[in-house]
Amino acid sequence: YILFLISSPLLLYMFSLVFSSSSSGEFKAVVEVNESKGNIYALSLLGNRKGPDDLFSYALALKRTGKYEQAIEIYDRLIRSDPNPLVYNNLANCYFAMNDFERAKELYLKAKDLKPLPSALYNLSQAYRETLDFNRGEENFLAAQALNREAVSQYRAIVGRNPNRIVIDETLSFSALLRHARNRVVRSSSFGLSVLPPLFIPVVALIMLIFFIISDRSFRSWAYRCTRCGKILCSRCEKHILWGHMCLQCYRSMVKIEELDSRERIARLLAVYEHRRKRRSVIKFFSFLLPGVPQIYAGRVLQGFLFLWPFVFFIFIPVFDSFFSMEMSGFSHVWLNILSLIFLTITYVLSNILTRRRIAKGWL
Repeated sequence: YILFLISSPLLLYMFSLVFSSSSSGEFKAVVEVNESKGNIYALSLLGNRKGPDDLFSYALALKRTGKYEQAIEIYDRLIRSDPNPLVYNNLANCYFAMNDFERAKELYLKAKDLKPLPSALYNLSQAYRETLDFNRGEENFLAAQALNREAVSQYRAIVGRNPNRIVIDETLSFSALLRHARNRVVRSSSFGLSVLPPLFIPVVALIMLIFFIISDRSFRSWAYRCTRCGKILCSRCEKHILWGHMCLQCYRSMVKIEELDSRERIARLLAVYEHRRKRRSVIKFFSFLLPGVPQIYAGRVLQGFLFLWPFVFFIFIPVFDSFFSMEMSGFSHVWLNILSLIFLTITYVLSNILTRRRIAKGWL
């Protein structure tokens, strides 16, 4: 818990980033157009934006809705500020759609000179084929395959599903979208969980940590529990702590057996046995309920939290994943859910095995 409080500014910033980005109309528009889910949202919101990612997405939406002249104007502006092979490729696609194949080939070659892209080479092959230069078309197609065969297969599948789409547009990658989200001005919020600003929470955590250390050293010997019958004893009231942290009655019945007659001793032993039997039953029940709870119930708080915290963490991953989604292509949480369920099972089984072994040996 203390570690969570100390790291809370970073965690709260990440949460704020996710929630502010997912609730931002502009960010949704950028994601939507780059995932080919729609262009209307981008056309209505990104026209007045100044950022390169916003302009790139806006131009892509314009191009896909047939507004090639406006898209070309924005792409030219982006190239003047930062020549980018992705922009050159999409700009060439605009000229390709306007049947200006020579200008399109020039721009594809510029994109190729900056950075060989499978999409630019594939599109260049299509431009050569449109001008009946099949040899160069085949040459660039093979070059695109050599660069990334899987990508070319995806391009051909896209073209097969969309007969009117011959060339491939470049979109912002997941890493670019994530960088775009991080570059947005995000104010860290505690979501109403704390009256303090997020940056002051670690200070409070350090104060709490110092207090816990001092109090543990000062108060830990004030009371103890009898290891046999569970009776709580005050170390200040007792003259001395008996061997094995036992109460006087258990000590007499198990160690100083000559101080009690057989009837009292047997009665005490039966009471201790019944107490420990009930305690073991409760621990076994808790072991099926939640990992770590048996250890906490038995007084081993730190050991219990070492099992409880990972279990709760792994169980919350698939639960929260069903509520929150960034909706970015190429990034699926399925693998994360599977891993969390695997670790969840391992934590549960391991906790049960260790708990039952400790019960069998009398350690719990």
